[in-house]
Amino acid sequence: FIESSDTSIQQSIISHNVEIYSNVLPWLQHHKIPFIFTSSYVQFSETPYGAVKRLGEQWIMQMKDLGKIVRLWNVYGPERSAVEGNPSTGNAKGHVISDWISQCTQK
Repeated sequence: FIESSDTSIQQSIISHNVEIYSNVLPWLQHHKIPFIFTSSYVQFSETPYGAVKRLGEQWIMQMKDLGKIVRLWNVYGPERSAVEGNPSTGNAKGHVISDWISQCTQK
């Protein structure tokens, strides 16, 4: 989804996030409600998702200490194992949410 080369998907990512920002952030500011904005390490990338995360972070920084930014790393994604003898090729934490959901649904 995030890595899709389909332009309509990328435009959808941007427009939906901007719509959320423009509705939720002013409301939080008006009501002076502290919050945490969960960004992503991907905000450093030159992708539409990275751009929209940078936009969100910039918006939060203008809100005078009301919001805090947290950049999450390796929270969701498929499990990838290390190639023989090279742990850097794996992503042991790239499936944190998937593992949690799986554990919650086990009897």
